[in-house]
Amino acid sequence: MNKQEFIKKSWAVAGFDWDQIKDMVNESGILQLKEPELKYSLTGYGTAYDHGLIKGLGFNHKGFMISLESLEGVDRNNGWTKIESPQDMPFCPGEYLFMFIDRRSRVEYHSADISIGGATHWRPIVHIPNPLY
Repeated sequence: MNKQEFIKKSWAVAGFDWDQIKDMVNESGILQLKEPELKYSLTGYGTAYDHGLIKGLGFNHKGFMISLESLEGVDRNNGWTKIESPQDMPFCPGEYLFMFIDRRSRVEYHSADISIGGATHWRPIVHIPNPLY
């Protein structure tokens, strides 16, 4: 699944009619309406609002914005990099978490020449230093 498929699925699971909103949803998954009143004409809005699925409501220069809780972190994929080719592997030595289809593993990764077979995603392990005083 890619980012756009995830966005489409999230809106559909929340009860919205994707065909009705697809031209109003931006690349970050935010639904942008020219007028706030239009939200009431959207299939699924009332149900999504009643069930607490809607995260953000607000205005910007493009109009009224609606987002979903399930789309939180979609632009950064929650800090994970999807591996679709060898160029997607980490380029710096270090410790990383690798996600596999069936598990998550901690790996010390030293070189982009090393292949981590079956890995689908990776993210660096961030070590939090102890307090100084």
